[in-house]
Amino acid sequence: MSTTPTRVFAARLAGLPVFDPQGDQVGKVRDVVVVLRADVRQPRVVGLVIEVFGRRQIFAPMTRVTNIDPGQVITTGLLNMRRFERRTTESLVLGELLDRRVELVETGEIVTVLDVSMEQ
Repeated sequence: MSTTPTRVFAARLAGLPVFDPQGDQVGKVRDVVVVLRADVRQPRVVGLVIEVFGRRQIFAPMTRVTNIDPGQVITTGLLNMRRFERRTTESLVLGELLDRRVELVETGEIVTVLDVSMEQ
């Protein structure tokens, strides 16, 4: 990730073009994959779901993402083109978490999740 923005919001990534290091468009961001663990308070972002040409969705691990800038995501040149399949321990931020009503543990308050931020 680049050092310019320290916090990136998941909803703003939706639909952003994804480029390889040579500047060729690979696809578009469709979702953010997180792992929710009981022993850690914050979820961990493990990768992005990218829709490549032909409407196939693939998984791009965050280790392959080199920059997230306004208007684009840059990856390394190597991405596995196998179709994305969500594992049981993974959640999709845009598809499963946004617009959901949740109860805050500390206060018991019910809120609607409008966006989720992530940091490097």
